Amino acid sequence: MTNVPVKKFKILLVDDHPASRKWVIYFLNNSPGIKKFGEAENGAHAIAELEKESYDIIYLDIQMPGMDGLETAVVIKKRFPKSKIILFSMAKCKETIIHLLAMGIESYIVKEEEEIIKAFEEVSAGRKYFSPNINRVWMENEASKLSHSANEIMEENSGLMSKFGLFFTSLKSRIF
Repeated sequence: MTNVPVKKFKILLVDDHPASRKWVIYFLNNSPGIKKFGEAENGAHAIAELEKESYDIIYLDIQMPGMDGLETAVVIKKRFPKSKIILFSMAKCKETIIHLLAMGIESYIVKEEEEIIKAFEEVSAGRKYFSPNINRVWMENEASKLSHSANEIMEENSGLMSKFGLFFTSLKSRIF
């Protein structure tokens, strides 16, 4: 049996509350594959830290004074595209969730122990991860967009659709 080396990840924790940063470190400390933890208290400090050193995964709180998590995520995605972002917050605002998903972030979770660990496992394996509540909001939004698109297509092509409907009705009556 060959021993496959476990990739070691550098993680940057960005939260304006030191206790929250320590809390995340506490829960992730026993996870295999963590090389180093870095800390930043806001978005501006996170950008400065990323300019000095690269990080694989960034846990980023959304609600911070100054440069908040949303602004910071936009800058990170643009300037440090190899870094994966796990946004976390207590907020579950539908508009925020939809905006974040459109940005292409890797993960958005609520601040809960299980979610912090699960998000690291999934993102470090190259997958996206969203809390179940976040997934539900995303699915409802996508279903709404699909339904809206289908209605637009039906309205734009109502004449064509009625012709096809008559054609299929006529064809069905001849076959059966």
